[in-house]
Amino acid sequence: MLVEICTITCHPGRLAAFLDLFEAAAQALEDRHCGPLTASLTAETGLLNQLMQIRCYRDGADRDARRAALAADPAWPALFDALLPFMQGQEVRLMKPTRASPLR
Repeated sequence: MLVEICTITCHPGRLAAFLDLFEAAAQALEDRHCGPLTASLTAETGLLNQLMQIRCYRDGADRDARRAALAADPAWPALFDALLPFMQGQEVRLMKPTRASPLR
């Protein structure tokens, strides 16, 4: 299993609007191609204005195929362009669960 942790940092005061747009327009498309979110979390302490989205894939090849399908969807570029003005930065980390993880 491969776990993708995507951390999106929004401009101050723009996280709620980003979430509104993402949930209304982009989430269904991402879920259709990449599978459902394992978690969607916002920061309450530390670095604020952040959203962390977690998705699980069988392996790197599965992730690559799913992300390619999303990128090839004609609706994706316009949705991503609509979300981009809210975003200050984005970090994607690919992690493998340990033997003790319930996500194995």
